[in-house]
Amino acid sequence: MAIGNFSKPSVAIVTGSAQGLGKTIALRLASDGYSVVISDLVSKKNELAAVLQQIKKIYQSHPQGSARAALQIECDVTSENQVNNLVDTTIQQLGGLNVMVANAGIVKLAPLLDLTGETIDLTHAVNVKGVFHCYRAAARVMIPSGGGRIIGACSVGGKTTVPLFGAYCMTKSAVRSLTHTAAQEWAEHGITVNAYAPGPIDTDMWVKDVMAANAAGSILDQKATELSATHKKSTPEQVAGLVSFLLSPAADNMTGKQGMIDLYDCGMTVERTWSSKPSVAIVTGAAQGLGKAIALKLASEGYCVVISDLAVKRESLASVVQEIKAIHFSHPQAASLSALQIECDVTEEDQVENLVNTTVTQLGKLDVMVANAGIGKLAPLLDTTTEMIDSIHAVNVKGVFYCYRAAARAMIPSGGGRIIGACSVAGKIPVPYLGAYCMTKYAVRGLTHTAAQEWAPHGITVNAYAPGIIDTDLWLKDVIAKYEFAPALEQKAMEIVSTHKKSTPEQVAGLVAFLTSPSAANVTGTFLRLAVRNLIAITGPSRDRAMHFG
Repeated sequence: MAIGNFSKPSVAIVTGSAQGLGKTIALRLASDGYSVVISDLVSKKNELAAVLQQIKKIYQSHPQGSARAALQIECDVTSENQVNNLVDTTIQQLGGLNVMVANAGIVKLAPLLDLTGETIDLTHAVNVKGVFHCYRAAARVMIPSGGGRIIGACSVGGKTTVPLFGAYCMTKSAVRSLTHTAAQEWAEHGITVNAYAPGPIDTDMWVKDVMAANAAGSILDQKATELSATHKKSTPEQVAGLVSFLLSPAADNMTGKQGMIDLYDCGMTVERTWSSKPSVAIVTGAAQGLGKAIALKLASEGYCVVISDLAVKRESLASVVQEIKAIHFSHPQAASLSALQIECDVTEEDQVENLVNTTVTQLGKLDVMVANAGIGKLAPLLDTTTEMIDSIHAVNVKGVFYCYRAAARAMIPSGGGRIIGACSVAGKIPVPYLGAYCMTKYAVRGLTHTAAQEWAPHGITVNAYAPGIIDTDLWLKDVIAKYEFAPALEQKAMEIVSTHKKSTPEQVAGLVAFLTSPSAANVTGTFLRLAVRNLIAITGPSRDRAMHFG
């Protein structure tokens, strides 16, 4: 699937793109290297033409911009025929369709007692049927071509009740359901389906249709902002950055998600001023597997990287340091980049404090903490011992807490930073034989939400990645090779993954890179799962072996 770069053209449609969020998304995708088709109502023809010229200017500034095309096609998404024509015309003129961003939407405010059937019908026609028309028309052309990416416009109103937004909330709840269903049905065809869900954004629609059109507009704006962790709104550019991430290779295995910019799962804009001095990141559990992949990715992003693991893994850490230095050597700012290894047992509070203090002493600051270290033990609940629970809790909960707290203590005086923890789909979905492990990952979810709320005023975002099965050496050697029921567990787990694929360390590392980027300054308190919906019970014999996730 050709996804947005200037070496090979990809084609994206963005509806509702004459202004506001849709316009910003269209411009971002143009800068990412897409041929962009913008669409809106006929009455907005002139605004579309202006956006078209901006896109063409972006192409002109790129050496390979001549291979890109930009089109404007007027379309009322409430009309099935017009949406089909939008897609058909795109195919005819540009030869394919890789991305559909169903952004068009409207909002009408009214108390439920004053809400009319006409208002419900109009809002439903645009926000639900319009999105459905776009999803379906795109899928029909993507399936024969091997897949694509579909992204819809949802909202915190799809999960959170908002007074006076009754009709709007109903439609956005429907979009959530539609997105989940489409993700399930079309995953086998190589199509991912996701939706972004922002809170208040200062676009023309919010300012004119909410603030100015309603006597309670300013009060609603204030109340909505107070619900956020940071008491600040999102920006169109941040949502566009999220869309860009959902189209990246790192999001290949993400589908059926609502896009992480909402009032309860995360806060609004956390402002972080990154200095010209290279940023510094710590990654625990980095001697191998996922932690190693994250460390290498951050090195490629221009971070000074401090890797940490147990003392018994000193040689493996040294090898990773050499790989990081090789990456730094090819970076334009190579002379200012550093890599350190510091042995640390995250179950020891003093060692974690030393890890952070040594980092700050030697590198001058700490911008990012990735609390990746974790372990697991497989056993049926009836055979799970207190000792097993204690050992897993010490690493997965207390260890993550120590890392979060030590990092926050260093970040608060310096104006903020990014903290990212290792969670798992087992933090929301029960998994047979992983009872003790699941308890710890549920705890990490709670810790992440709480830390996000408490530290948002200090400019700190706190998030957690939550993959399913990842093919690391530890999974293959410590699980598949040692447990006779593990292959059956793996097979069942794959059956309930929408894409029927495992995640890769590189995909999770890409997600971490996104969470440390400016586009994710708006994201805090999130629990980001990769393409998993639920888990089916399976049977197998009792075992008691350690399983490390790193």
